[in-house]
Amino acid sequence: MTIDPAIERRQALLATGLLDSPPEAEFDRLTRLACRLLHVPVSLISLVDDQRQFFKSAQGLAEPWASRRETPLSHSFCKHVVLTDEPLVVSDARIDARLCENLAISDLQVVAYLGIPLRTPEHIVIGSLCAIDSQPRNWSEEDVQTLSDLAAMVMTEIAARHYRGRGKSSLQRIKLQTELLNAVEQAVIATDLTGTVTYWNRFAEKLYGWTSNEALGRNVLALTQVPALADQAQTIMANLQEGKSWRGELLVQRRDGTSFPAYVMDSPVQNEQGELIGIVGISFDISERKAKEMELDENLHRLRLALNAGNMGIWDWDLESDRVHMSDKALTMWGISLRQEPHHAASIFSLVHPEDLPALNAVVQQALAQRTDFSFEFRVVLPSQNIRWLAGKGLGIYDETGKASRMIGINYDITTRKVNEQLLQEVNETLEQRVADRTADLERSNRELQEFAYVASHDLQEPLRKITAFADRLRSRF
Repeated sequence: MTIDPAIERRQALLATGLLDSPPEAEFDRLTRLACRLLHVPVSLISLVDDQRQFFKSAQGLAEPWASRRETPLSHSFCKHVVLTDEPLVVSDARIDARLCENLAISDLQVVAYLGIPLRTPEHIVIGSLCAIDSQPRNWSEEDVQTLSDLAAMVMTEIAARHYRGRGKSSLQRIKLQTELLNAVEQAVIATDLTGTVTYWNRFAEKLYGWTSNEALGRNVLALTQVPALADQAQTIMANLQEGKSWRGELLVQRRDGTSFPAYVMDSPVQNEQGELIGIVGISFDISERKAKEMELDENLHRLRLALNAGNMGIWDWDLESDRVHMSDKALTMWGISLRQEPHHAASIFSLVHPEDLPALNAVVQQALAQRTDFSFEFRVVLPSQNIRWLAGKGLGIYDETGKASRMIGINYDITTRKVNEQLLQEVNETLEQRVADRTADLERSNRELQEFAYVASHDLQEPLRKITAFADRLRSRF
């Protein structure tokens, strides 16, 4: 894609740092020299952007322009030098078709003009060194050459400032990068293609025991390799020298001769032309992680023994590869044929009963997010389509960054318990129904008894009244 020349010129002009900067003796000396050598009243170093021309240096300019140090482009001859990238030689602007309507003629008394392009080190024209006379003048070849020589001196000064600025920026950038590299908790080591150390950060000093001054200029293998593993280290270095990166676990050595496991990431470095110029390596101590892994392996071994004795299956889920290693006991529980290779987690979870799968997934993800253990009871569908109940317990294993790398756990068959629970529930439901039926029968019998008692009571009232009356007459006679 082509960049707009006006935009490119303005970017280049801004990069010089000269726009709107105060007058400087180095530039004023050159415009004074131009006036003296060419016998002109005015000489300018004019920097042209998209709206104005700014005078970095001005000799002999009348007010108010001398104080303003700029004019709009309507008053600029130098803009033509910038646009054409060629010297502009004008004997009498009043009769020049290109310039006769330019306001600099009336406002700045510009009649004769000689301008030479000023370029950046990237060959971008940003302005002009010009000589001006208020009277018509025929410029000679010597005049043009003299002003061209002075313009070259102006460009040399601009280039010097440009490179000084770039150098200062580069130094600041290097300083910042060095501070950042010294702040990281990892050893950062740079070498040339022969393995000679060219950079050794502060953490490398701490990790390997060599100071930066001691390490610089020495071969990195002599400082860090374990003698017994020299062949492996030489192979890694050879691959790096061919432009191949390497990363992995490596046993390395400290200054005092003690060794430790490190995770190492080595990469070749190329220049802008794609040529190999060096190697940069990052390493950090993984002793603590390896100790935990060893402890974990021992615990897993003991756990397997205990689980086999307790009729439990064990599984180990590698979250990075998404593969699950399962013991034979666990495979049998899940109804999976006994095979050596690990299984994809998706194929394992596909065996979970569809009604239980969402809840199981939620429990597992919550445990990983909160770094807690989990337990869950669920059903699996066997190849025979029979249902088996399993209980599962698991916990996550996390790396140095806190990211979960593995999850391990156990399963045990709870189908018998679940069947017994179901039978017990059915028995309870049967007993409850029988009690309810018996209660209903008793309530019905009670109602019938109450009805009988009422009827019997009503039917016996009349005979009782007669007996009572007869008894009363007998008492009255006797």
